[in-house]
Amino acid sequence: MKAQCILVGGPDQRRLLKYLLVDNNYNPIERLVQNDSHTLPVIIHLALQHTIDFDGKNEAIIISGWMTLVCVFSYKFSNIQALRIPSTQIWTPDILLYNSADEKFGSTMKANAVVQHNGDMLYVPPFLFKSICPFHIAAFPFMSFI
Repeated sequence: MKAQCILVGGPDQRRLLKYLLVDNNYNPIERLVQNDSHTLPVIIHLALQHTIDFDGKNEAIIISGWMTLVCVFSYKFSNIQALRIPSTQIWTPDILLYNSADEKFGSTMKANAVVQHNGDMLYVPPFLFKSICPFHIAAFPFMSFI
């Protein structure tokens, strides 16, 4: 059974979403660039919210927060200020924590992406990262992380 996306908006938004996602047979694994050889710059910021756990013996830390990703698509939308689209319906960068200590590896939750009229996409999924965190135990309790 295929999941359906239900979006509420004005007629311009519905027309644009139909144009983008249905009429053009858009596939969410495709980057929204007009030339496939072009790169798509992505700006990433992390806002750490909590240190959930620190495992000194196994040198691992679990943190939570928000990841902010901004990229500029080649497409512009003139009559609409912003569209909120489920991130499962459009391309989003595949960001993984390189030194993950989690078996699942990808620990971001799905959230809506906001696509602005000028082509900017703002995607702010919450995250829960479990990471390897080496430190010098000899400096305890004033540990310096490597």
